[in-house]
Parts: sequence; structure tokens; C-alpha cells
Amino acid sequence: LLYGLIRLLLPFPMSSYDSFVCRSTGSSADAVQFFTISVLFRHFMCLLYNTFTFELLDEGLEILGCPEQFANKDNLTYRAFEEGARYVGLDYKGLRITNEGDVPYTRGLGSSSTCIVAGIVGAFAFKNRYEERQNILELATKIEGHPDNVAPAIFGGLTVSVMEEHKVTTLSIPV
Repeated sequence: LLYGLIRLLLPFPMSSYDSFVCRSTGSSADAVQFFTISVLFRHFMCLLYNTFTFELLDEGLEILGCPEQFANKDNLTYRAFEEGARYVGLDYKGLRITNEGDVPYTRGLGSSSTCIVAGIVGAFAFKNRYEERQNILELATKIEGHPDNVAPAIFGGLTVSVMEEHKVTTLSIPV
């Protein structure tokens, strides 16, 4: 399934599986940066993906594929997964998150949004609710603090978002 810039490779029916893969691209919310690197963005950015695999375990937490300092309960993907799990009522005992990716950390290309959106979509997918993009956007914005990078990761294209209190409205323009 392809939802904007989030591609989920989900097995069906969901109830008989305990893992899935989510693939998310980086993004940039800086308009000046967008115009100055638009050619690079069009030719290279679409090649930068982070791929997350979520597997339910009998117990514990394993986080693989990220720098060791991030492989703990403070991991952004794990925190987002927990928020999503609480929202959809997913009860789980253990989790393995594997991250393979090209989007560099702390470089302004949306690595945090890939982690946040993937974590939330991961929890939603285990309850077969991955199509609830507005709810995913609201949770992702709550975690990120703004919708600038999470909205394009969820809806794709060129997005414009407005926040009124805790409600986010997003317009996605295909590019």
C-alpha cells in the first residue's frame, strides 16, 4: 500500500501476523531550503528511505540498526510506538524494532519524522487501523511539536498545515 511518502508492506489478514515493515522517506519543511535544493530533492531525496520492521515478542525490548545511544526506551520510534499502542489499545509484552536507512540523523532531512510516523503506524497496523491518517497526524504532531515534517511523511506531496489548539489541518498537493 502506498500512502503519500509512507509505504507499508503489510501482510493480510493482520490478525495472523506478529511483524510488518514500514518504509518512510525523509522530508524538509524549510521553504528556503526547499527552493535552493529542489533539484537535489527531486533527484536524490526520493532515494533516502528509512525502513522499520516491528516484531512483537514475548518480552523485552530490542532496538537494532541505530546508534547504540538511541537503542533504549528513550528511542523516538519506540516512544511513538508506545503512544500509538496506547491510542489503539494494543497490549503487547515485547517488541523488536529494526531500522535500516539512508536518512541521516540530525541533518535536517526528517529522520525524526520517519521514526515518529513509523512508530505510530506500526502500532496502528497491529490493530489494522493504519489507514487512520488524521489520527496518526494528530499523534505525530503531538510528539514532534509541529506538523512540518510528519504531515508530508503521512500524506505525501507538498503539504501545508495549520494548527488550531491541538487540531491539525493539512492540505496535500501532489507533486
